[in-house]
Amino acid sequence: QLLEGIREDFVERQYLWSGDIDPELYDESCTFTDPTLSFQGLDAFERNIRNLRPILDAVLPEDRRQCILRSLEQDDSTGRVYAEWTMVGDLSLPWKPRIKVGGKTTYTPGTDGRIVSYDENWDISAGDALLQILAPTLRADEVAEHWPGRLRGAPAPEPRVKLADAPAFVVLPGFSND
Repeated sequence: QLLEGIREDFVERQYLWSGDIDPELYDESCTFTDPTLSFQGLDAFERNIRNLRPILDAVLPEDRRQCILRSLEQDDSTGRVYAEWTMVGDLSLPWKPRIKVGGKTTYTPGTDGRIVSYDENWDISAGDALLQILAPTLRADEVAEHWPGRLRGAPAPEPRVKLADAPAFVVLPGFSND
């Protein structure tokens, strides 16, 4: 049940972006730790999410973010659950930054099976994750067109638009073209 609940938090609720967890999985005094902060209590977690959610939804709409669960395993001897994941999101800012963070989370259950410790680690530093907000991102669909194979002698591509009976003219760089 714990393993399936965590899987649903990742896959169905996209909780790394939404904060939407199944509270029944967590002990009321669970300790939540990630590279940026640590606090104790399910109430504190839910309060932080309520405060952050409007801001997050404004700059990172649901259709522009994704939580990818790469692996999920439970250690039968300790009951601990280990998750590996990647979160990717394209912010709605003019320079179109992309946030991409991979990480691992360890969930430690208490004697009643509810999670008493949530420990999240990232593949990059918290500072590097924050710097991604400042960096513009060119995605494959936004890369400037070029002449494929030009350096290998490929012929020029056909132009998308052809002007019928257009006057011939030449633009020379550096000669003001007046």
